[in-house]
Amino acid sequence: FYLFGSISVLIILIRHQTFPEVSGEAYANAFIACLLFEVHLIRRLFECVCVHRFGQSQMHVLAYFVGMAHYALLALTFHCSMSVPEQSTTFRFPCILIGSILFLFGNFGQYSAHRHLAGLKSRAEANSHSVPSRSGTFMLVLCPHYAFEIIIYLSLVVMTEFKKGEVILMFVWVVINLTVNAYNMKKWYQNNFHIDVS
Repeated sequence: FYLFGSISVLIILIRHQTFPEVSGEAYANAFIACLLFEVHLIRRLFECVCVHRFGQSQMHVLAYFVGMAHYALLALTFHCSMSVPEQSTTFRFPCILIGSILFLFGNFGQYSAHRHLAGLKSRAEANSHSVPSRSGTFMLVLCPHYAFEIIIYLSLVVMTEFKKGEVILMFVWVVINLTVNAYNMKKWYQNNFHIDVS
């Protein structure tokens, strides 16, 4: 997913630098958001290769298709965000600053949560599962890596000044998807470990 997403977003970045359709501060905000998301995708690719410990479980083909479609549509979302001229030409530095802070916070938090989850599996027991210890962000929510992912997408909405409908729709999709995933994860913990994880 992350390799495909990274290549897709990189193509959009190169295309808009080589053949810009519009310019101005609204374009700059969307370009910065796209560039930062490319950094996020590269970090996630790094995590998949160097941090995660995958077991024998298989991903359903439909989930694979949805993931690939998500990143293809994400690249298209950034393309649209950088292609439509805006009425306002005022650079909203506070939006970039606040969005960037949210972006860094979300990425650092997600990386920390993924490191914690990877530490639950020893190399010898790659197929074993356990409940994350209730420490750090896991004391606040069951799936902090999902919460931080939502914060990352929120940062994109902030950086594009809450004006890009396609970015807002992507954010709504991520919130719904990850909320459902978190609910399913809670049920899985309850069914497999017979504990209350509320």
